[in-house]
Amino acid sequence: AAHFDFVWAPQHDAVRDPAIMQTLLSPHGLTPQILHQQATQWRPLLLPPSVAENNRKVVTVSIGGPSKAYAFDEATFTRLASQLQDLARQGCFLLITLSRRSPASYEAILPQYIGPEDGFIWDNQGDNPYQAMLGLADHLIVTADSANMVGEACLPGKPVQVFELPGGSPKFQRFHAALRQHDYVRPFTGSLEAWPVQSQNATTQIATKIA
Repeated sequence: AAHFDFVWAPQHDAVRDPAIMQTLLSPHGLTPQILHQQATQWRPLLLPPSVAENNRKVVTVSIGGPSKAYAFDEATFTRLASQLQDLARQGCFLLITLSRRSPASYEAILPQYIGPEDGFIWDNQGDNPYQAMLGLADHLIVTADSANMVGEACLPGKPVQVFELPGGSPKFQRFHAALRQHDYVRPFTGSLEAWPVQSQNATTQIATKIA
């Protein structure tokens, strides 16, 4: 760090240098204003009128895929899909987005559990409604394999729950443990939890430090 005027790193990288700025979450290009704008634009396309009429909770679900750290197999994904089906049966409307790392089989499995009356599934085709999904959510569920997806889910200021996966690494364990310690997130094991939360955005902290 002595060779640079400024260096940032995420806390879970465990860099031991007081000259380096560290935050729990990573920077990204999203803002509350962007989420609001996108939510307004996409609401008629993503949410049927019955959602508002019946006061259904909107649950946004961000799904990743297998990685070096996590073994995200079909059995684990099927368990998640079954738990999401239970939420739909309880009256929730699901906005589900798969990532580029999601195996093609996930896209085939989801409709077996979530019908169009209970959710919208984005399959990486056409315009990306991801930002709108974050802005429309009353609750958010994120798979544990992506620190960036978890961090972006913390921006809307709504309860975030993390679906744990087999495997992990010391770095991911530090990341998730720190977020739970600060009550930014809680585990998702099949039921929604609600607790007071605030919008979290490390981008503004880092930008302010640079300025």
